[in-house]
Amino acid sequence: MSAFLLTTLFPQLPSILYLTVVQEHKFPFDQIAGYMMLALLVLELVVGYNALRALIRRKTAQFYRLCQDEEETRGLINSG
Repeated sequence: MSAFLLTTLFPQLPSILYLTVVQEHKFPFDQIAGYMMLALLVLELVVGYNALRALIRRKTAQFYRLCQDEEETRGLINSG
């Protein structure tokens, strides 16, 4: 998931910005399409970031539950 965000951010963002804003000879369609792609890329980054955060939170909670279950099992083995 984080690789998805990195491949979205680094190769695509600079190239879209260059082709939309900096390029010398461009057609009107290039500029319109570039801004649309830029808006969708920003939306993709926001959605991807939120999905990654939710995934990390879920996996962290799962790890803590696993550790808690393991500690309870050790307590039962030691007392019994």
